[in-house]
Amino acid sequence: NSVTDSTATIHWTHVSSAVAYQIFNTTSGTPVFVGFVLAPTDSYNLTGLTPNATYKFRVNAQSSSGLLDANTTNFGFSTNAAPT
Repeated sequence: NSVTDSTATIHWTHVSSAVAYQIFNTTSGTPVFVGFVLAPTDSYNLTGLTPNATYKFRVNAQSSSGLLDANTTNFGFSTNAAPT
């Protein structure tokens, strides 16, 4: 993952059965949908983040029938302090 004061790029391992990936912000404890990418894309650019803040996100693989996998693993990171 690459992180600045207001952006981050998250990466994951492509699953061969996935047709898309949905990205959720789970910082509040409740998953909030932020975007999706079509497989085999294995990264997503997050923008508009607050400097010097901690975030948690989750990526769920989507099957061809539209179902999401059962992944409940969140990954976290902190943005950098804003430049002075």
